[in-house]
Amino acid sequence: MSGDINQLKASFEFLSLLEQIAPGCKSIADVSQVSRDAPLEWKQYLNRTYLMMLMKYGLHAAIIDVFDSELIDIARGRKPELVSMVHKMMDGEVPI
Repeated sequence: MSGDINQLKASFEFLSLLEQIAPGCKSIADVSQVSRDAPLEWKQYLNRTYLMMLMKYGLHAAIIDVFDSELIDIARGRKPELVSMVHKMMDGEVPI
C-alpha cells in the first residue's frame, strides 16, 4: 500500500461494510503494507497508527511485526488510551 491515501480509505470503507456484505466473515490485514516504502524510522509509527485505525472499523486479526512490543500491546488491547485518542482524531476531535 505504501501510504496511498485512496487505498487506505478503501480499506476502511471495505472493513466498515464487511459485516453487511458477508455476515460472520472475519477480517485480517498485514499492517506493514502501509509502511512498505516509508523511511525506516517512520515504519513503526505508521504500522501502529494504521492498526489502530483499522481497529476502529472492526479488524479481527492482523499480521504484525513480532519484534515491535508496542504494536503487540496495541493488538492485544493493552493500549486503550492510544487507540481511543486515534479514534477520536479520526472523528475530528483535536488532541489536547
